Amino acid sequence: LMVISGFNMKEAVPLSHVAVMGNAVTQVLVNCRQRHPSSPHRSLIHWELALLMLPAQLSGSSFGVVIGKTMPPSLLICLALCLLALAVTKTMRKGCMLLQRQLARQPLAPSLCGS
Repeated sequence: LMVISGFNMKEAVPLSHVAVMGNAVTQVLVNCRQRHPSSPHRSLIHWELALLMLPAQLSGSSFGVVIGKTMPPSLLICLALCLLALAVTKTMRKGCMLLQRQLARQPLAPSLCGS
């Protein structure tokens, strides 16, 4: 939102939160009646775990609001970039590990060159 639409940090963060909330509500509506694939008597959504995580999410949100109001925008952007870099690094490592595991299980494909 900041790059494409030219919003500043104070405008982009609430807009992205609205988008994430809309996605979450839609996912709950789609998945609330579905059953667990290996255990049909259980719901697909683990409601007890969601209720257990809610206080931590709310306190983290409150903490983020306090940090957002007290720190300068340039520091917030640097912190957001560091978090993004950490997430990308962890995701790439996990993806490479899964790819290596998948390639180790597959037999070698015949070469296109005929050798």
